[in-house]
Amino acid sequence: MYIKSYANIIDEAVFILNNVLKNTNDDIIVIGDNASGKSDVLRTYAQKIVDECYYIDAVNRSFNQDRIASTMPTQSTPDISSRMISIRLERERFNLSDWFGNNDYVERWFPIYRDELERLSKKFFEDNISFREVNGRILFFVNDKECRLSSDYQAMFRIFAELTLCRKFYTNKELVVIIDELDEFLSVKNAAYIFNYIRSEFSEYRFVITTHSADMLVKSNNYRLMVMQSTDITTYDGNEFDTLTMINTLFNKLFFTSKNDNDSEGDYGIDEILARLLNHRLSGFWTEIDKRDLVYIKNQKLTGSQQMLYAQIKEWNSL
Repeated sequence: MYIKSYANIIDEAVFILNNVLKNTNDDIIVIGDNASGKSDVLRTYAQKIVDECYYIDAVNRSFNQDRIASTMPTQSTPDISSRMISIRLERERFNLSDWFGNNDYVERWFPIYRDELERLSKKFFEDNISFREVNGRILFFVNDKECRLSSDYQAMFRIFAELTLCRKFYTNKELVVIIDELDEFLSVKNAAYIFNYIRSEFSEYRFVITTHSADMLVKSNNYRLMVMQSTDITTYDGNEFDTLTMINTLFNKLFFTSKNDNDSEGDYGIDEILARLLNHRLSGFWTEIDKRDLVYIKNQKLTGSQQMLYAQIKEWNSL
């Protein structure tokens, strides 16, 4: 088998992302264990299309109630541009520090997106969400009860605010929205439904996100699932996974099964490679690494079922 370096894995993932977005109508969810390279894939892809994407990092989730402005800023517009995205992607800031605009903060622009934030929030939470000015301060109310913003509300409001400002001020309207760890700080219920919700409310955009939420995978539809492991990448049609049992089976197979759990270490590796080659052939995203692994499989001692699967993949590859 062709042994892939970390750089090979990142390059292959970026290639697949680009092809899915160009050749299908699917949005993409990327999953993988910690240190599998999910965030680096999103960063690398965003850097390649920095003028055509809006990137929200995992650290861009705060929404400080005490900083919410009650009056319009004197500045005409926030710096929502590829420049801001490039700064977010800088190595010293990426995954480390929250950055908005030109050393700005998103709460300062609250008067611009207030109505839309309330509309989006009421619809998503199915509660009477409102912001009210009391003695010069903006307070938060749920069903007429004053509340402090939990981390869950903060994360949701920040995403809604950023996407609303992006829609209003970003000059490029045909964007890929890239969000790292979309479920960060969200409750299990909210994490399950947020992906479908933002796609329906901001349907002019394509979306690429990472997540650790199995519930999100089940409750979402019409997406491509990219699974990253330390030495391999596999893609699936997300519509195949409509129950938590199916997702948990996939997770257990990918992240919790060791080669020692199988009768044959060699069979385990060959089965995994064949499964990935089959998925890539069916999805149409065949890479140079896949070609090399197909040659590797040819020279192995295969079981009867493996030979049949190899022959089928090879036949499709020749078409």
